[in-house]
Amino acid sequence: ITYSAIIDELGDKSQFPAVLRTVPGADHQTEAMVQLMLHFRWNWIVVLASSDDYGRDNSQLLSERLAHHDICIAFQETLPAPQPNQIVTQQEQERLEAIVGKLLQSTARVVVVFSPDQALYNFFREVLRQNFTGAVWIASESWAIDPVLHDLTELQRTGTFLGIITQSVPIPGFSEFRVRRSQISRPKLKKSSQGATCNQECDTCLNTTESFNTILTLSGERVVYSVYSAVYAVAHALHSLLGCNQTSCHKEVVYPWQ
Repeated sequence: ITYSAIIDELGDKSQFPAVLRTVPGADHQTEAMVQLMLHFRWNWIVVLASSDDYGRDNSQLLSERLAHHDICIAFQETLPAPQPNQIVTQQEQERLEAIVGKLLQSTARVVVVFSPDQALYNFFREVLRQNFTGAVWIASESWAIDPVLHDLTELQRTGTFLGIITQSVPIPGFSEFRVRRSQISRPKLKKSSQGATCNQECDTCLNTTESFNTILTLSGERVVYSVYSAVYAVAHALHSLLGCNQTSCHKEVVYPWQ
């Protein structure tokens, strides 16, 4: 059960019969983008996509949808995959320079970007370096509200950003629960104790959690309900399969096909 993968291929039960998800598929995101373009009568766009399945599949889906409307793609480019340490190689730098150069030469000023946020840091630094401005950037859900990326304060001079994200479903009290300190006094558990479990009353990582609370609130909570739903789906399924009541379970053997 996935709470974040939106690739439509996962919805094909002939290939992935056991995959379920608690997040809308990519078709919802793509349709929202098309409706946005139709509303503002944007009919000349650029599409940039990451070199992974996410970028390829979503850009292909958008191209198929646009074929039914009077919206043309000026050009489409694949963004280079970043190094794990975010150091820009010479080949990557040359590729980024070429892509931004094409943006500068094009008359299209609406740019749709399908990419994980990590692949965009170096790209937008190059956009700023070459002073590409006046664009309308349509962001996919993968980076629409990424707090680290938008911390590039100069990014606002590159144009207007419009993001497509999953509608947030708030869980009352969750933010307070995440950063609260335990008020319960507990005896220390021995390492050999069979009852040693994580009961979410540990203070070990609380300082770290508090320091990242703003980022977690801005970006993490948009998927909180999806995670919540996925966990409860598993819990209720196990409860049913194991024949549990409020106090115990029959604990019969459960096979994956069940």
